[in-house]
Amino acid sequence: MNRFTLPVLLALGLIALVGFGVALAHEDGDVLKVTTVAKSTKQWDGAPLPAYPEGQPEITILRIIIPAGERTALHTHSVINAGVLLKGELVVHTEEGKTLKIKEGDSLIELVDKPHWGQNDGKVDAEILVFYAGVEGKGITHLLDEHDEQKSGEPKAESGSYLYDTSGLPYDNSLAPPIGSPLSRQTLSGPSPFFLFCRGRGL
Repeated sequence: MNRFTLPVLLALGLIALVGFGVALAHEDGDVLKVTTVAKSTKQWDGAPLPAYPEGQPEITILRIIIPAGERTALHTHSVINAGVLLKGELVVHTEEGKTLKIKEGDSLIELVDKPHWGQNDGKVDAEILVFYAGVEGKGITHLLDEHDEQKSGEPKAESGSYLYDTSGLPYDNSLAPPIGSPLSRQTLSGPSPFFLFCRGRGL
């Protein structure tokens, strides 16, 4: 190696490193973008969020698909949770008559310990990603027996309505009634990858 070789190699190496750094900065500038989707101390109906439960924290993330024209069972959540609608549209109803309509890209901070249901009146499946801040070993979603006609004006669940998972197959009966059994009060304990919804007339 002569006296010119080492400086040339060092210069080339420096140029390469600088170029690599510029390329990374350029790529980071194109890719990295942070948007606050939701941040609040209140549930979507305006009520303040409750305190976090005691115990070992456990995060559950569910991808829920509600087919066009279908609705979820009447249910409550015992923990704070929030979701982002990835596709379609959805209307959330409470027994008191409050409603929240969301469309693709919208977020919501769900109700805690308040009966409600989601209804897809659109022509495409509604797909929502929901994050639950729960406690290990505790349920996150509790299905209720029926809708209250006097409060909601909605029809009650019929005994012939059954539970399915998001793929449309009978749900694991360790967490829900076997297919063919009437809908009854159940508790969904995370971290199941499925969310139960009811199919059938009146649901």
